[in-house]
Amino acid sequence: MAVNDEQLIGSRTIKASEFKATCLRLMECASGTAARRQDRADSPVDKGGPGAPAAVIVTPDASVLLKWVLPGDDGQDTDAALALRDQAVAGTLDLVVPQLWIYEVGNTLAKRFPDDAEELLASLIDFGLTEAKPGSRWRSRAVSLSVTYGVTFYDAAYHAVALGLAGVFVTADERYVRRAAGAGGISSLRHWRMP
Repeated sequence: MAVNDEQLIGSRTIKASEFKATCLRLMECASGTAARRQDRADSPVDKGGPGAPAAVIVTPDASVLLKWVLPGDDGQDTDAALALRDQAVAGTLDLVVPQLWIYEVGNTLAKRFPDDAEELLASLIDFGLTEAKPGSRWRSRAVSLSVTYGVTFYDAAYHAVALGLAGVFVTADERYVRRAAGAGGISSLRHWRMP
C-alpha cells in the first residue's frame, strides 16, 4: 500500500497512521466475524433450533460499506456505519448483500483511491459478507422497484435482497430512501436503529 504522510480521502486529508488504523480495525472485525460464524455453525441454537431468536437481517449498500474503510467528514453517518458493522461482529444482526457489491465498491475504490484500492477491497472481502444468490423472485422484485420508484437497478438490487429476506435495506443515499420508502424494508443510515 502506498501511503504518504498525509493522504486526501474524500474531501478530508488524513494522516497515514489514521488510514492504517482504519484498515487494521476492519481486519480485526473481519477476523472476529469469521470466528463468530464458526461458533454459530457449531451451535444448534443459532441454526434456528427451538427458542432461537429470529436473526435481524440487514442489507447495507456500497455507500455504507465504503464508510467502513474510508474515514469521512460526515461523522454521524460514519459513526452509524461503524456501529452497524460492530453489531454484525457482535452477532446481533446478519449482513446479506447482492453479489454486485464487490463491483460497485471496487469501482469506487479504484477510481478515487487507486493506490489503496486493492488493500481496502481485500479488507472488505475478508469481512466475509454473506452474498445472496440472484434468482427469479429477486430479479422480479429488483426490476419492479427500479421501474415503480424510478431508481437504478443497482440500488434496487440491494433493496430487493432485503425485502426477499424480510430484512432491512440500509443506505446513506437519502434520495433513494425518499423515492422508494413506499416499498418498505428500508432505512437511511442516519436513522438506522435495531428493531
